Amino acid sequence: RITAQLVNAADGFHLWSERYDRDVEDVFAIQDEIARTIVDCLKVKLTTAESQAFGKRQTENLEAYELYLRGRHCWNLWHLRGMMQKAMQYYEAALAKDPEYALAYHGLADAYSILGLYAFAPATEVMPKARAAAFRAVELAPELAEARTSLGFVQMLSWDWKAAESTLLQAIDINPRYAQARTFHSWLLTILGRYSEALEEARRGRDLDPLSQGGSGVSGLVSYNGRHYDEAIAEGERTLEFDPTSLLALLAISVSHAGKGQYDQAVQHAERGVSVSPDSNFMKAILGAVYAMAGQHEAARRILSDLTERSTRSYVAPILISWIYSNLHEPDRAFEWLGKAYDERTCTLGLGIRFALYDGIRDDPRFAELLQKLGLS
Repeated sequence: RITAQLVNAADGFHLWSERYDRDVEDVFAIQDEIARTIVDCLKVKLTTAESQAFGKRQTENLEAYELYLRGRHCWNLWHLRGMMQKAMQYYEAALAKDPEYALAYHGLADAYSILGLYAFAPATEVMPKARAAAFRAVELAPELAEARTSLGFVQMLSWDWKAAESTLLQAIDINPRYAQARTFHSWLLTILGRYSEALEEARRGRDLDPLSQGGSGVSGLVSYNGRHYDEAIAEGERTLEFDPTSLLALLAISVSHAGKGQYDQAVQHAERGVSVSPDSNFMKAILGAVYAMAGQHEAARRILSDLTERSTRSYVAPILISWIYSNLHEPDRAFEWLGKAYDERTCTLGLGIRFALYDGIRDDPRFAELLQKLGLS
């Protein structure tokens, strides 16, 4: 049973309501019916393309659709490795039901991309899979903004900045109200050093989907990259109100407090991030970097030792080690590990190169050389 109501927000006047009692097997028809009814009620005139979009279904298989939604729910948590793997299982199951389901390929591409973003696995292991899934999604549904956005995200993580912007702008042109395209575009703009554009685009993405952990979290990181620390902290705190486990929010708040010299708060939020995702080397490294910035060098070195020990049992990305050395005032070691990250094409190197975490070594000529190699000089 679905009850839809249309209310004028300005004066509370009740414009329209309708109740729909249907069998769940009719879910696609119900979606179309409700959408068309609301459009008629609003007296909206649709273009031919918009009208056709109502009848466009990416799958006729209800089981595949539900599996995709379950996968998307897991993916929206962003930071937990187990959830990403669970999301991939749902997407694979959806594709088993419908091998030409473009949205399932889009989801699969995003899940592999997040594994690369958080350095859960080497880029050489996950990014070819992400790229293949994204290209397949675009091939199956070139008119789908979600598919283009996944491909743009893959291109960002692969440091192909020009192609990424072109692809993300195509996604936005297809659907200007698709929040995720706006969010990823804002992150790309901040990597390119176009901070005012990035802040505006981040705001659009957040306004389109205010309860998106990814959108709000990225918005905070965009403010952090622009050295707008108070805005980044406020954005992160808003995110934590509806998702207390948001790793992106805890990351943005922690490093922003550190940027302001408020190290107690920085350490507190970094420690909270580690407790939220204890298997994440990413947040462990952030904690080590914050310790170093706070002058707690022994604590930072303990984190280094822990990450080194972990690397004997599982993958630890070299970029994470570079964050700590960059703030221990050991530039030679920092650039040694940055070089390893470049050789591995670690996704996080390109996407995090504007972080204030590197401000201690940013004036070193070797940093300018690195930016040039990344195509960001």
